[in-house]
Amino acid sequence: MGPKSSRNLDAFLAEFRRHGRYLLAPAHLPSRDGTPEALIDLSLGKYDLVVREAWEIRENDPDGSALDPDDPPVIPLGQPNAPVLKALKWMEKMRQES
Repeated sequence: MGPKSSRNLDAFLAEFRRHGRYLLAPAHLPSRDGTPEALIDLSLGKYDLVVREAWEIRENDPDGSALDPDDPPVIPLGQPNAPVLKALKWMEKMRQES
């Protein structure tokens, strides 16, 4: 995904700061109009949230499941040994072995 702005993330984080909690729920697309329908009865109430840059994800980090070797995260200048590089290298190795 390549959002054009951080508007949705900013709004979510503002509401999280205000309420101190959020719901995590699966959703599906029941029709062709592209409007997702949340399955609220299957939601999880969450009180903790960690927001960090994708380039900070390390090898063996559970957050690595969000990485895509075909769409690597932006690594800032001055981070030649960004932790995510090892994670992406491992993912590519696993891809080649399968």
